[in-house]
Amino acid sequence: MIEPLVSVLLPTRGRPQALRESVGSLFETAGDRNAFEVLYAVDADDQEDTLTVVDQMMLDGGRHRVKIFQERHGYANLHEYVNYLAGRPYGWAGPAGDWLMLWNDDAIMQTYGWDWRIRELPCRFILDTWTNHPTLTCTFPIVPRAWVETIGHFSLNAHCDTWWQLIGEWTHRLVRADIDVQHNRFDLTGQNHDLTYEQGRLQHQTISFYSAATTELIKQDASVVMGLVEAQRNRRLQGRTDWE
Repeated sequence: MIEPLVSVLLPTRGRPQALRESVGSLFETAGDRNAFEVLYAVDADDQEDTLTVVDQMMLDGGRHRVKIFQERHGYANLHEYVNYLAGRPYGWAGPAGDWLMLWNDDAIMQTYGWDWRIRELPCRFILDTWTNHPTLTCTFPIVPRAWVETIGHFSLNAHCDTWWQLIGEWTHRLVRADIDVQHNRFDLTGQNHDLTYEQGRLQHQTISFYSAATTELIKQDASVVMGLVEAQRNRRLQGRTDWE
């Protein structure tokens, strides 16, 4: 079987119906249903209803893999789920796609052929999408897997999206792809006003993210990305066939 183009990283909790709609929108709008895989992070105390939905979606086809977390990290440590899905810790095969796309269980894909839009772009940028957020925020970053593997993590803070937005801005590698996503978060659309939203609102604090220590960590990751970009550029200038 051909490896997927995109690995979707999807931590989820307490939203079986929203999860079905969210993942369903990815498959319904994809130009090629086999062009991506969905990697789920599920808490052990939340797996019954969630896994029932995942099992049903598996019957509909597509690529799905689930990691059950015995320890609940919560929204304050959302990056722990994402880093696990994006990495290759013992017992987890890791993502297979060339791109890693951060996704939410309250997000709805709006663009038909979104996978084709990604395939059109070289895997040497950080891709952003159009959303219903009032400001241009990189809510659903799409990142080259090779970069994440070299850095050794996706993010070191729960604000995984803004982490890559800043890397993209500082390295001038952030590109807005022609992809639209509806974020059905309660404060944006009035939908999904549930315990998951309330817990996330309370735990997903920004104070630590905007500290000098976090800024330095992001700068270190940005430096690694610039090194990878420069190495790629040098290979291209040397006429090497492996420059991509």
